[in-house]
Amino acid sequence: MNNARNFVDNGIYNLKYPMELREKVISALEAWKKFVNTDDAVTEQFPYAQGVGYEHQKGGGVTNDHKKDFHYTEDGADFLFEAASKSGNELRQVSEELIKQASYLIAYLGPTVWQFANEMEKELGIETLPMRLWQAAELGFFGFSTTLVIDKLVSVWLCHI
Repeated sequence: MNNARNFVDNGIYNLKYPMELREKVISALEAWKKFVNTDDAVTEQFPYAQGVGYEHQKGGGVTNDHKKDFHYTEDGADFLFEAASKSGNELRQVSEELIKQASYLIAYLGPTVWQFANEMEKELGIETLPMRLWQAAELGFFGFSTTLVIDKLVSVWLCHI
């Protein structure tokens, strides 16, 4: 079974994970850990607007979510850096580092996403997928989100569309 078919059938796609990418992931994760380990009274001052920023869900609602999310997009980077620069010293330090590391990671993911898109196009006949992803990237539809659930890191997920 080829990699593309395995992805469709089982949701598993094996791709190259070079050391440089691994280092970017670890750096982003460490920056996230520093951010969420900062006192809630500090981090909750960071805004969420325009689909980017920090949100702390403390339960309630239909899903009763308990999580902390920091959403980053290339398009929202200026807003995030400006919000960080207007923050108190402690929040500015942890948020600027998180934003910077998210930016480095998203920029480095390009070749990995390109590899995936080309294989999907070739093996599954999803025509123009690489071109459509490239056009989306030019429009700034990159995302980075990490989630902490009930004070235990259970997922770090990335979206580069």
